[in-house]
Amino acid sequence: MLRHPLALLLLVLLPLGLGGCLFDQPLTDPNSLTTPNIDSRLLGVFEFREGPQEKRKPAKPDPEASPTPSPTPDNVNVQRLAVMPLGPNKYIIYYRDFSKRPAKTYKFTGWLSRVDSTNYISFRDDTDGSESFGKYGFFKFEWEFPGNFLLYAPDMKESENAKSPFEMRKALRAKIKAGTAFPYTATYWSKIARIWWDPKAAEAGTNIPPEFENGTTRQDPGL
Repeated sequence: MLRHPLALLLLVLLPLGLGGCLFDQPLTDPNSLTTPNIDSRLLGVFEFREGPQEKRKPAKPDPEASPTPSPTPDNVNVQRLAVMPLGPNKYIIYYRDFSKRPAKTYKFTGWLSRVDSTNYISFRDDTDGSESFGKYGFFKFEWEFPGNFLLYAPDMKESENAKSPFEMRKALRAKIKAGTAFPYTATYWSKIARIWWDPKAAEAGTNIPPEFENGTTRQDPGL
């Protein structure tokens, strides 16, 4: 297991405090991507709230309520992801745990990895000064209307030092066959802001959306 700040990304996605791993090899090689394959549903600012106020699904908005949200209780931890397009087949991903002081923003390059009939979101640590700079990870994801998703962290500890993406995929297939690939409880991420993508545009900008820092003052972001 890696013991450095970037392991936090996996740890916060596992409410039971179970560890996660970063790897020497990706599930699929991002340099092999030659055709556009951005999934626009992944684009946006997403929020996970861990604590007594966490809900599986957001409550139905009250049309008569004030647009100002209730204060976040001190015992509720808030984590956010901002996922933006980085060209035709990659994402730039920012992550922060807002309960940490001082808070730090982590940066990743992401892409879709297809193994058999399933897509996974793969990522590479591109955080300046990170002890795990260049290391890889991946998650399984499932969608829920209107744009929220569940993330499942893998149990692939024995593959930390795999020699190739082929070895990573082989190990994942074996774990899936054994029913042990994703044993941890999923985390539920709610989309709080959209990010638009023009497939005809050149390289996308990398400015972090304001909702990543400030959240949203709208009870229903209209997603």
